[in-house]
Amino acid sequence: MGFLSFIKDKKSASNEAAIEKDQELIQQIALTVDEPSLQKQIKMVGLTKNDLLLSSKLKPYIEDNIQNTQSIF
Repeated sequence: MGFLSFIKDKKSASNEAAIEKDQELIQQIALTVDEPSLQKQIKMVGLTKNDLLLSSKLKPYIEDNIQNTQSIF
């Protein structure tokens, strides 16, 4: 039981560090759109800074698999 609690504590610390890093990155994200139609679309879908952060994290995986994804469609 003691070893498992050590693993859990280590994961918690790791998760907290990742969350803290994400919060710092979110503060750096800026989305500036001058075109009214794009502003309307962004508002309509509810795009947030968290969405942009997630998409930036997923980008390498998407780029690696885009050919496979395209072939499915």
